[in-house]
Amino acid sequence: MKQPILIASNNQDKSQELSAISALFGLQAVNYQTVAATKFQFPEETLDYVQNAQQKAGFIWQKLQRSYPALGDDSGIHLDFLPNRFNEATKREFAKSSQDHVTYLLQLLEEAPLERRGITMVTHLVLRNYRGIYHATGYLTGHVALQAMGTGGFDLDRIVIPTGFQQTLAQLSPMVRMRLGHRYQAMTHLIQQMR
Repeated sequence: MKQPILIASNNQDKSQELSAISALFGLQAVNYQTVAATKFQFPEETLDYVQNAQQKAGFIWQKLQRSYPALGDDSGIHLDFLPNRFNEATKREFAKSSQDHVTYLLQLLEEAPLERRGITMVTHLVLRNYRGIYHATGYLTGHVALQAMGTGGFDLDRIVIPTGFQQTLAQLSPMVRMRLGHRYQAMTHLIQQMR
């Protein structure tokens, strides 16, 4: 049996999503804790998506003595109405608030006109294995709804309406939601590079 790809993240929702996406490509990806049987504290993140993803993958690759391929991810959002906030500092921006991400974002965009509610979700994936380091990027564009709608997915899925759709990600079927997602797009590009 082929070795699984270890997802270099302490975020279980993100790990589950990457695992499900990997399975669509015939790959087995599991959270690194499945093999390490411990939770590591990752090095401090920078304000660079690629560097963060590469740092996470490299950290797990080294910690487990280069025995397993490691997949690092860094994601963020870009908002038309707040172009100088979030971006590479998305995690830090959300950490400023005690509110859940959906409530916080809706509050920040309360005064935003409909034409300025655009959002781009971005993911950078870095895979580290014995053959080298691979990097790919994926995007999902759309706009932020005026209120949360739907129950599927997690986090911002209840307020992001993808371009070309009338429903939030949370209102779409799981397969449609997954295939539209920025992580799925990044994985598609990563797989193409590895072939």
